[in-house]
Amino acid sequence: MPLEDSVWELTPLIYDSATGSNAWTDFGAAVGRLFGASACSVAGYNFRSREGFFHFSSGVRAEFRASYEARYSQLDVWLRRESAHRIPCTVHVGQHLISDAELLSSEFYQEWLRPQNLFHRLSTVLVREEANLCYFAMLRPPDDKPFGPEEVRALRRLAPHLRRAVQLRGRLAMLEGEREAALEVLNRLPNGVVLCEEDGTPVIVNELGKHLLSEGEALTVRGGRLSAHSQADTEQLQRLISAAASTTRGDAADTGGTLSIRRPSGLRPMSVLVLPVHVPPGVPGHSRIAAAVFISDPESMIDSNEARLSHLYGLTQAESRLAGKLAQGRSLEEAAGMLNITIETARSYSKRILSKTGAKRQSELVRLLLLGPAYVS
Repeated sequence: MPLEDSVWELTPLIYDSATGSNAWTDFGAAVGRLFGASACSVAGYNFRSREGFFHFSSGVRAEFRASYEARYSQLDVWLRRESAHRIPCTVHVGQHLISDAELLSSEFYQEWLRPQNLFHRLSTVLVREEANLCYFAMLRPPDDKPFGPEEVRALRRLAPHLRRAVQLRGRLAMLEGEREAALEVLNRLPNGVVLCEEDGTPVIVNELGKHLLSEGEALTVRGGRLSAHSQADTEQLQRLISAAASTTRGDAADTGGTLSIRRPSGLRPMSVLVLPVHVPPGVPGHSRIAAAVFISDPESMIDSNEARLSHLYGLTQAESRLAGKLAQGRSLEEAAGMLNITIETARSYSKRILSKTGAKRQSELVRLLLLGPAYVS
């Protein structure tokens, strides 16, 4: 079978690799078998800094990947001609970029290619954005014949698929990064947050939410679904989630609801707020976030950031400590005892705190502090 026709067996491996699987290993082996290449890679390069790196490689040992990224990418003679690498899916034979004589005399060949027994090169431009290049290259030993017209035609047929796969992988990596950043923000909130499906199956849970659910006193995950301690609270919670999901689907205009969930220990109930989440339609067979459940535990003590309080309102360290205790719901007498200061000193600090923050009374001060950024962890 002609090589051009055989390359189609590589396309499933290419797209499998784009989704983050381990298919690059199988892809590299298949490239070696079909093209007679002893090494191949998907690599990046910046023409301004002349720095390069590997997205994937097969047949290049770890120490050579490291040395290329640290030093030899700046000496890569195949990447000297920036103008040759501007058009996606352009295919290059190594000898078209630099003569064999120039390659043999180069430091790049003598110190990086030669120890690996590599010489002949066939490559294609995948993505070019300003100074940044992403390309695919395969290499053969010097004793093998150069890549010829048949291999060039085959790579031209393969190049659009490699390009789309790299673009897809880049898009997925960006989405994964955005998801991790969003989760990090959720982890800094003073509330537990559970993003769940219509049936109450949790999809994303922040760290405080995990802690509250693991305690299992008021809320937990039972049968894969968000549940309360009592059956009555569970049914009410599910009704709120279902109503929010109807709004998410566009079937209703419910703005959300609240629920006070009782604890068998007799501690104050947890407060739950359920809101619809406006997200695009999900992919069939995959979970779709339909509701956001915010969990507040009135028994928890939220720690303030004293440095932020000091910076925001010009408080001294002692004043910041007292303000933090008051924001936790402590009385002035309780706060004074916890900080080992007299009640007269606490009153003096309190007056200065009110003056610096512009609050007229202690209740207004607490509201101001709790709504400010000092309680974002």
